[in-house]
Amino acid sequence: KERALAIKLEKAQKEISSMPGAGVVGYMPLRDDFDVEYMNEAEKMIAGVKFDKREVLFESIKTSEPEQKERISYNRNLKLELVKTYNRTIDERNYRKDFIKRYGLMDLEIRKKEKKRTKQEKCVRSQLRPLAQFLSFKDFEELVEGTLREHA
Repeated sequence: KERALAIKLEKAQKEISSMPGAGVVGYMPLRDDFDVEYMNEAEKMIAGVKFDKREVLFESIKTSEPEQKERISYNRNLKLELVKTYNRTIDERNYRKDFIKRYGLMDLEIRKKEKKRTKQEKCVRSQLRPLAQFLSFKDFEELVEGTLREHA
């Protein structure tokens, strides 16, 4: 029984190590997640945000004190803005993860090729890098190759 478990564990380790990005420190391929992410402390921003019943049912509150309703409105809007800011942070995290995957930045083979490039090719790539966010990986590679051919 222990032997069968050891074999399963060994197979799982081989499978995990063959996954894209498995060799990148800080990336967990099974979770498709990084140890440290963009604005890693963002969750602390909303950790203490709690909406009380009056803030949730704000539209239906009937009170004779306008100051109280204004205070409830202010607190509610402040909390909603914090949640919106957090959501934008999550969107940016997802964008950055997608960017990393789309351009193969976790693929060690591509990174090895990067080290073998000539000084001119590295220079052209760094100058064109701001355009990468608007192009697919393939299109960006074609742009770099075309630019290098023009300079040659």
